[in-house]
Amino acid sequence: MKYESYQKISNATKDLRSATKITDRRKAADVLKKLLSDKNLRSKLAQDAIAASRDQEKKSTSTTYILQKIYGNAIRAGLHAANSSLSSRISKKSEDIMLPFKIFSLVDMDSDAVLNAKKKNFKSRFHECEPFTFESFDRYRGINDTLSQVSSKDICDLLAFCLKCLDDDDTRSLAEVDLLNSLQKLCSRPDYVAHYHPYHDVLSIMTTVDYTLKSDKSGGGMCSVLAARALYNLFHQLIMSLDIDTSLHVELAFSLIVDWVRRCSSNNAGVSGVSDSSQIAKYMFGIASDIMTEYPERCITTLEANNFGLDLFRHARKRWDFCRGEDKHALVMYFSSHIYICEVAGHLQGMLPGDLGDVGSASIDRLKLEQLKEMLLSDNSLESYASSTTGMHDDSGQNRLFKKDQRRRNKRRKLVSRNDQERFQPLHEPGRKYLELCARVLRCLQRWHVVDMEMKSADNLSDYILKHDTNGFEEVHDLSQENMCSGISQSPFFQNVASKCFGSIVTNKMREPSSIESEISISSPSLQSNDVPTESSSRNNDGLTMLRMLSSMRDVNVCEPTDEIMIVYLQVIGACAEVFPRGECWTSTNAWYQTDFSPTEWNGEDINPNEVTYCNVCSIQDLAAIVYSLSLVLIRFSSASSNQQVQMWTLICLLKVTDASLIFRRYLGVKYDKDELSAAWRCVWDILLHFEYRYHSTTAEAESCTVGELVLMLLTEIIRGTLMNSYQDDLLENQDKIWSIPAFSNPMDLKVSAALELASFVIYYVGIIEGESE
Repeated sequence: MKYESYQKISNATKDLRSATKITDRRKAADVLKKLLSDKNLRSKLAQDAIAASRDQEKKSTSTTYILQKIYGNAIRAGLHAANSSLSSRISKKSEDIMLPFKIFSLVDMDSDAVLNAKKKNFKSRFHECEPFTFESFDRYRGINDTLSQVSSKDICDLLAFCLKCLDDDDTRSLAEVDLLNSLQKLCSRPDYVAHYHPYHDVLSIMTTVDYTLKSDKSGGGMCSVLAARALYNLFHQLIMSLDIDTSLHVELAFSLIVDWVRRCSSNNAGVSGVSDSSQIAKYMFGIASDIMTEYPERCITTLEANNFGLDLFRHARKRWDFCRGEDKHALVMYFSSHIYICEVAGHLQGMLPGDLGDVGSASIDRLKLEQLKEMLLSDNSLESYASSTTGMHDDSGQNRLFKKDQRRRNKRRKLVSRNDQERFQPLHEPGRKYLELCARVLRCLQRWHVVDMEMKSADNLSDYILKHDTNGFEEVHDLSQENMCSGISQSPFFQNVASKCFGSIVTNKMREPSSIESEISISSPSLQSNDVPTESSSRNNDGLTMLRMLSSMRDVNVCEPTDEIMIVYLQVIGACAEVFPRGECWTSTNAWYQTDFSPTEWNGEDINPNEVTYCNVCSIQDLAAIVYSLSLVLIRFSSASSNQQVQMWTLICLLKVTDASLIFRRYLGVKYDKDELSAAWRCVWDILLHFEYRYHSTTAEAESCTVGELVLMLLTEIIRGTLMNSYQDDLLENQDKIWSIPAFSNPMDLKVSAALELASFVIYYVGIIEGESE
């Protein structure tokens, strides 16, 4: 191929391969590295490769093949020179050993930039997705384009040479840090890892990493950090990006991780060993969470043996208070994976869905759940979380990175709209995962509490079990009132979230009921039934406050939280509503329903059609209490000077709870057309349309991710789900209130589609009724 760029690199490659003296090899290596570091030359070489591919007689010759051949010759020349230097008796330098990796880094410099830009673009779209979304572990799966200009054979040769040098003590002592850095780079991309043998190469890397961790007497040194990072990159790419089976390495991987954990614990206890390192712990727990998520059944036996799971849990709990940023995020992912392992064990042991099974010493019992709850939901933990989400912590690289990324996004999209409405700021991934873990812990503790209260309420346990067994799950909704928990005030959700978030607001409303709530209580037949205590009704005309959860707040003496902490509590409620839309986090009843969803369904065919699946659903009064409490928060923060972030998070919680309300319609049927839940939604509806509150006026010139758009979305969902009783009559009689929303005053100035969706659903359900004022 007669092109200038090709001739330059080809001549330098030949000079490097033909050099016999170490000084000549170093000079030739410098010339080659200088050529490859020239971005213009690499760009010209790519253009020449395109032209050469067209000139080739074989039409199958591609540009990528030509570039891989050119760069492959350079890498192989570097490997030849490095091996020659290692075999010579002349003293060697680190640059002699690292020559092939330097060439490799220069060759793939452009593809590294492209891949980073692609991930950055994907991450920015991920941050600007729906207001409240939890993603699965495989968020980067599918971004596996082959961008490297190095062939698979050359990549495998580089890995073999790197492991060979790390196995040699003399070579390791000369360039250990550089070699481990090259190893983690070779494991950092899916288009590299895809070429490795899933057993032999992975086993060799694990052996090298284990030796490095054990031999690092300083503990937490650069070598150990790079080795741990290389192993994390390897497993993350194999499991999450490439979905390659690595189940044969589960036991060895956990053995490596737990050995490191035990050395850290021994050192902390005063025994000689390796001291702790937050950076290494981040990678170790990252590996554990990836493996536990992908191979839960295999991990059950592994964690159960030799106290592996117990030691991991204890070490993670000890590290919790000292971690920030990415380090704490790794622990959150680990705790979530550990709970998931116990849930899978419970499923295999025949327990009800979501119940935690027995995993030996690695089991998550009630004591460990209480420890997790204290770690996640204590006042100090929530204040720390609130500070981290607002970017107040600058002591961790993760928070600095998030603030920098946030500033870039704010330049592209102002956080304040033209009509002075703040824009909603989506949670970053660590925040979403933290809230998801809070919801899972609350769900497990609430389930435990409800079962305990149910068993304590039974005079004769045998008769109680026989009675419920004869009725079966088909009639379980008739038993929900009997199973209603009498100790709501002692429930985990009430003590840790509801009372602190709603306590002071509900107490104030009990003393001073608003006109809207009085109208609701009078117009709702279900709230005038005998289910509401007569003494309470005479004291307060608002029947919704007599719901069990709200009436329990009468004796709660709590101060109203600050706006920042209020936002955190609303985020926890939103996470509970999204992760467990059937209300398992706040349920006060042990009611189970048969569902048509089968976890064994695959490609539309049920591989085990005889298996019956059940789900736990909270009572209608539980969800009504949540909806009504959120409506009181809307009233409390309804002025123009109120915190708009609190307003937005309250609206988002209500949007999430609309899904739960639809689920109730599915399981409870038409029997509950007029109930407390419908009355609570009617209260929300009237608050949003009341002209004295701010929400009505925010719809004027509503823009994306503002309070105005969320108000329009919530009104639409209430109509779509028919969440109010007699909604058609209300829409017919009060349609003028809907059309008087400021969003419809200037249809040509609409900036969001939510107003059009609201109008479409109103017309779809009741049509357009022309009133006296048209």
